[in-house]
Amino acid sequence: MYDAFISYSHSSDAPLASNLQRSLQRLGKRWYQVRASRVFRDEASLPATAEIWPTLVSYLESSRYLIVVA
Repeated sequence: MYDAFISYSHSSDAPLASNLQRSLQRLGKRWYQVRASRVFRDEASLPATAEIWPTLVSYLESSRYLIVVA
């Protein structure tokens, strides 16, 4: 489902995670593509549901890469 899943601290790393997501989506993008890869970042990709934890786990398990911003 996703090419990458970004895990980060909301209090200190949110701007960095946002820039990382945008950069990864542009990397290798052809002119006719919306984005080169699908990158999960919870503030941009998480739907508002009552069952957030199972949703997060399924997105994490279906991602090719985990990127941890520490």
